[in-house]
Amino acid sequence: MDNENVSDMVEVYWYVGKITYELSENSKKASYGKKIIEALLTKLTNEFGGGFSPVSIRRMRRFYEMYPIWSAVPTELSWAH
Repeated sequence: MDNENVSDMVEVYWYVGKITYELSENSKKASYGKKIIEALLTKLTNEFGGGFSPVSIRRMRRFYEMYPIWSAVPTELSWAH
């Protein structure tokens, strides 16, 4: 995977984290959070193929929480970090 593709995927992961964060902030119910993750899992798998799991989506959320401003994400950062 070249650097441009890695950068694109990091951006996708950041946006998924942002979506899950914002949706879960609107509802504190655990069942609602689980439904959000399941819906995103289905959508991401349909659009990008396999490799997504509830654990990876939670990691994307943590990634967003660490870098809530996209421009603050280090340019040399790859998803492996």
